[in-house]
Amino acid sequence: MDEPGHNRGVATGVTLSITGTILPVDLYPYFPNLDPLRAAFMAWNSWTSGGGGNQPGESKTLTWKLTGLPPSATFNMCIYGSEADTDRGFNMTIHGLVMNIPTFNSVSSPLPSCVLFSNIVSDSTGTITGVAAGVGESLDAKHEGNWSGFQLIQVATPVSGPQRTGFWRVTN
Repeated sequence: MDEPGHNRGVATGVTLSITGTILPVDLYPYFPNLDPLRAAFMAWNSWTSGGGGNQPGESKTLTWKLTGLPPSATFNMCIYGSEADTDRGFNMTIHGLVMNIPTFNSVSSPLPSCVLFSNIVSDSTGTITGVAAGVGESLDAKHEGNWSGFQLIQVATPVSGPQRTGFWRVTN
């Protein structure tokens, strides 16, 4: 997380919990030229009334929480949309800041980089929370949100701009 070597699979004690009903997706077997780190993702805000091969009940928004972080510490966090067959961006809110997270349309668009949330301060218990929200109606896959992962790095002092980080993949 914040020390060299932690991006090599060393356990950190940090936990991600998500509240909401998702559809786990891994497109890698079907589209083998996709980026394997972004071909697996959580989908939501689609088929909330059922249909499309899904049962009713998929969430329109997801709330998430990172725990086990150092208390009152400053972090930079990059959020990644997925790589799929169509654009399925979503809005992410962290500490009141809302930013759109684009996805990669494997048919026609270039791979977007992450969206950087800078200078996020964990609370006194070492927790950071956020909300991922679909954009638009949720009755079919037209406005589905696809989130594939994030990067998190602790910074000694608040900084701006990209930092070297490790990739945290959302797994099914």
